[in-house]
Amino acid sequence: MKRLYLYLMFACMSFLLLGCAAEIVHREGKELIAQGDLEAGVEKLQAAAKQAPSNIQFRKDYLVERELAVNRLLEQARAAQLRGVDGEVRELLQRLRVIDPNHPRLVDFELNMDADAKLKFMMANAQSAWNAGDTAGAMDWVRRIQAERPGHKGAQQLLRVIQEEAQSSSPERSLDAKLGQLITLEFAGASVKQVFEIFAKAAGVNFIFDRDVPQDLRTTIYLRNTTVKNALDLILATNQLEKRILNSNTVLLYQNNPGKQREYQELSVKTFFLNNADAKTVGNTIKAIVKTKDLIVDEQQNMLILRDSLDAIRLAERLVALHDLPQPEVMLEVEILEIKRSSLLKLGVQWPGQLTLTPLATDSNVGVTLADLRNLPSNRTGATLGSGIINANKTDGDVKLLANPRIRTRAKETAKIMIGERLPNISTTSTATGFVAENIQYIDVGLKLEVQPVIYPNDEVAIKLNLEVSSVGNQITSKAGSTAYQIGTRNASTVLRLKDGENQILAGLINDEERASGNRVPGLGELPVLGRLFGTQTDDNQKTEIVLSITPRLVRNISTPTSTEMEFESGTEMSVRVPVNLKRGTTSLPSNLAATNATHSSDAGELPKNAAPPLPAELTTPGIAWRGPGKVGMDKDFVVEVFVAPGTPLRSVPYSIGYDPEVLNLVTMIPGAFLKQDGKTTSYSNRFDRERGQASALETRTDNTSVAQPGQLATLVFRPLKPSTGTQIRLSDLSGVDSVGKQVTIDTRPAFTLVISEE
Repeated sequence: MKRLYLYLMFACMSFLLLGCAAEIVHREGKELIAQGDLEAGVEKLQAAAKQAPSNIQFRKDYLVERELAVNRLLEQARAAQLRGVDGEVRELLQRLRVIDPNHPRLVDFELNMDADAKLKFMMANAQSAWNAGDTAGAMDWVRRIQAERPGHKGAQQLLRVIQEEAQSSSPERSLDAKLGQLITLEFAGASVKQVFEIFAKAAGVNFIFDRDVPQDLRTTIYLRNTTVKNALDLILATNQLEKRILNSNTVLLYQNNPGKQREYQELSVKTFFLNNADAKTVGNTIKAIVKTKDLIVDEQQNMLILRDSLDAIRLAERLVALHDLPQPEVMLEVEILEIKRSSLLKLGVQWPGQLTLTPLATDSNVGVTLADLRNLPSNRTGATLGSGIINANKTDGDVKLLANPRIRTRAKETAKIMIGERLPNISTTSTATGFVAENIQYIDVGLKLEVQPVIYPNDEVAIKLNLEVSSVGNQITSKAGSTAYQIGTRNASTVLRLKDGENQILAGLINDEERASGNRVPGLGELPVLGRLFGTQTDDNQKTEIVLSITPRLVRNISTPTSTEMEFESGTEMSVRVPVNLKRGTTSLPSNLAATNATHSSDAGELPKNAAPPLPAELTTPGIAWRGPGKVGMDKDFVVEVFVAPGTPLRSVPYSIGYDPEVLNLVTMIPGAFLKQDGKTTSYSNRFDRERGQASALETRTDNTSVAQPGQLATLVFRPLKPSTGTQIRLSDLSGVDSVGKQVTIDTRPAFTLVISEE
């Protein structure tokens, strides 16, 4: 028996020691993870869970921290892969293998890395073939890349460049060069065929007439120093003729009527994959403006297929570009407080409220008779007196309930938040046959918030807001046994219009209750001060207030197109024509600035053949750097470039430029190559306030990926207005949005200073 006692005692001590040791190991693991040593910290937590297998908390902490560490390393590996740093990617994967060697995404990541390396090799061969002038070889590599990965961005861009090059060498382009000869015409009632003979001799182009073109067709035309192409188009338009280009040297002329159009007009097929706009909406626009009939709308793939003339397709491309812009988004930072103050005071003496006298029975156990009550002595009367209570109690309460959600939503979309519980409300239904059925309806009780933002181009956000705060009151049971609840509610509905980053507080939803009750001795309890000795008083005060604070943060504003994108020629009612020299996304610069900006085109669809501008040497830490002339004259515009090193991967960058409007005029702002790294496309919008000397811009990567490498943020074109010994250009409000929607601030202390001389 003694040996058994010692054994049990030893087992208990061992169990306690193991528990203490596991607690120490668990604490060490938590500290290591907080310090950033994920591998060692997760290993310690795993050891603690093994040492104390019955401790559920240890097991839960190990699993949670292991998953968080794995996700963190995978995110870092993905960011390093986007930057093209393969060594860092493999190092992160090795750390991941230590934490969880059997994680399924580890194998997928390694396979993707091998596939990416292979695609990089193939893409390099395709680019080399294209640079060497081997178009067929480049196309072969592009097809092989698209067979491996159909959505490869680099292959798609190179294919677009090859197609544009092929289009630039098409018969139509060659013919345009020949028809660019200058000519002077003065004809009154001349034969159209005679005029075209002159065109043929001047441009060296063959003209063939359809058999149905009238032989006696005549025209009157007076033109000086114009191109053959302009004169040709004018004669065709005034004589109801149309042309078809057969090759680079021959043009067919025919009558412009539906029959001949069907016979001679060449049609092309164009497919539009929409990223942001709704295919049905865009299709209706094309049908209404282009007047096309052969249009297929694929709502499932959000795709349009159009078959029409080249001019109609060009017009449709511009309409699609206006529609297919990224929708603006806003992050709403909401803080809701429920402040409840309660005060309970119970003070005084509660005297006995009653005295009960009871006649006692006689010794013979005979009940009390009416005759006994006539001469009832005091020793035959029982007395019962209530108890007295001294009350001295004061209770104060101050409770704050806080909800701090961050809601990201698109413009004109409703976002909802519900914090509370759903209460069952039971009702019964009886039929004439005696069947009784119970119905359960759930009622939302708690905090409900609905917001619907509308975003405007001037960085303002209108918010339609509905707030409701409800609480459960009394529970009510009907005669039939059904259960219902008494619900107390407070709600507010309003529409706000706030600037980006402006805070608004809504308060005043107050519920104030004051209750007083007392128990006093009549007369004496009414005395002003001494009354507390002859009675008790209870004062109960309850005050509850709801306070809502809301701040909008623009993630992506409306991408306002340029004036050339919003207004352009479209031909006549009978004939659709779009000038081919207008392309979406082009920006005109002063002639003396063309060389400066040649290496970083704003068209994301082109592959630049030159390298990006080198980064300033001082851009080694997170911050900004400037590049521009230290001294300029009054005779010409000049360029200042802004470079940024984010320090944190960013996918959206808003910023503001400030300058002295009496000294400088900001001509234009051009987005740089910072967010366009890895060949990505961006949406860009800006706004100028030249009277105050301010400008703001917002640029966002359209595919929601992030970039962490330094790069050129913007090119600023200024025009001097008057001499200055040292005027400054400032960059303010520079921030960004990272991959998870968090706002990141970048240091903008340095300003650019330059001297403007009269020379």
